[in-house]
Amino acid sequence: MGKSKRKHRESRSTSNDSKHRDGSKMSHVDALSPNPINSELPIVSDIEKILNIGDDTWLQTVQQQDSDVQRIISILDDPKTKDIENKFNKSRKAPKQYQVGDLVRIEKDIRTESGHSRKLLPKCIGPYRISKVLGNDRYEIVETPITRKNAVRAYKAVYAVDKMHPWLSFDNDVISSESE
Repeated sequence: MGKSKRKHRESRSTSNDSKHRDGSKMSHVDALSPNPINSELPIVSDIEKILNIGDDTWLQTVQQQDSDVQRIISILDDPKTKDIENKFNKSRKAPKQYQVGDLVRIEKDIRTESGHSRKLLPKCIGPYRISKVLGNDRYEIVETPITRKNAVRAYKAVYAVDKMHPWLSFDNDVISSESE
């Protein structure tokens, strides 16, 4: 019998019972104890009634008591941080807005076999049609008949606006001058 099997048998034969010990050095661990809560102590719902904490405010109450969260809040409220944020936002370009039905091309990492160059491969694929406008500059796209690869199931995915570009873009000046 090998050494690992012998150690496994020995560990199974010995009892590994852990015992709960009250103490002040690691009081944060008492809350995670597998032992049942003493009946003398109020249960969580009683504590919520005393503190008047509801389902919608308990997270905020806990965060207000956390020293790390308070430190982060003080950093974010610092005027220097506000100046840095304003300076960043000045140079930031507003994201392009798309509507349902717009055709777009998407940036996608095209995988190749090992040793083959990706230098001349297209950086974007498409066209894809916007099917739904989501929050936070996200869009749901679906494939078009040109991009359909699987006849069984249509491709549908969510992409951020920074990975999308218009499929075709026309300059309004060029269109108006040709029609005149």
